This record gives sequence, structure tokens and C-alpha cells, in this order.
Amino acid sequence: SFPTRRSSDLTEYALNGQYKRLTGTWVVEGDTSDDFIGTVRIYVDGNLQYEVSSLTVNSPASALSLSISGASTVRIEVEGAFASLRAVGYLYLADAKFEN
Repeated sequence: SFPTRRSSDLTEYALNGQYKRLTGTWVVEGDTSDDFIGTVRIYVDGNLQYEVSSLTVNSPASALSLSISGASTVRIEVEGAFASLRAVGYLYLADAKFEN
């Protein structure tokens, strides 16, 4: 058996206190491998404020509505783990919006 392979994507936004809420829908694409497991973490001003794990190809879409009022920075970290070298995983925040 192969060791677990991991991939991660990190995006950071400088908001300068302009927004009150981050909204969207977490989606795992249908062509994602069966052995994919995803984790999402959102940090507001360096502090973990949101985490969801164990997302798989069978997970339903999951709504996000996070208060970020007055935040200077928001960092979104998406991590995927795969049991095989050929596995693929697609996890993203659809319709993402910073709202006032």
C-alpha cells in the first residue's frame, strides 16, 4: 500500500476591516476519487475560526456563513489526503462572497 499523499492550497486576503461576512458553499466535485478526504480551515486575523473535515466525494454541498466583522486578514486553507498516487480531489468554495 502507498503512503497517504497530501496536497494543500492556501489563499490569504487582506480585508482591512471592510467586510462583515464571508459566505459561499463548499463543494466536492463529482469526479473526485473515492479515496479523497478533504479538510478546510479558515483563519481570521491568524486565529482558527472555522474547520470542517472528512469531506469526500459523497459529502453534500455545505453552506458557509462566517462572521469576519473588522478582520484585517482571512486565510483559507484547503487540504486533501489521498490513499493512492493516482487519486484526484477537487474541493472549492462556490459563490464565495465578502459581504458588508
